[in-house]
Amino acid sequence: DILVGYPNQAWRRSMSGDYTCICPFLTRYHAKAVDDFRAMIEGRAEEKVGRHSEWCDKTHNRDFLAIPGTTLGSIGGDDFWEWYDGIWDKAARDEVAAGGSRHELDRHKQDLLAMAHAIIIRYTTNHIIALSGRIH
Repeated sequence: DILVGYPNQAWRRSMSGDYTCICPFLTRYHAKAVDDFRAMIEGRAEEKVGRHSEWCDKTHNRDFLAIPGTTLGSIGGDDFWEWYDGIWDKAARDEVAAGGSRHELDRHKQDLLAMAHAIIIRYTTNHIIALSGRIH
């Protein structure tokens, strides 16, 4: 889970994000993944929103963002990418307005995605090893 605050945007509510990893090879997801991979991801996001969004809103006065990913490396559904790209686009506009260039920010955006993929791969590998019973 992640908690995102916007200290320089006091008008904006904080947000809770919930990452969930789907293995499309598991029986529960396989048929859905083969039929419509995108619908599988969006369906999982809808499940998470249904489970957590109202609670985040009423209990903590914050928004909720489901972040479904897969063991194949995909991250997020449409809502995630709209939020993620919007954050980086605002940062780039602010940087250009201050006389800078967006190129450095674009590199940081790519680096953050690469780190997220590395974390997903590491945890997926750890879980596969744990489930196999071959922990050393």
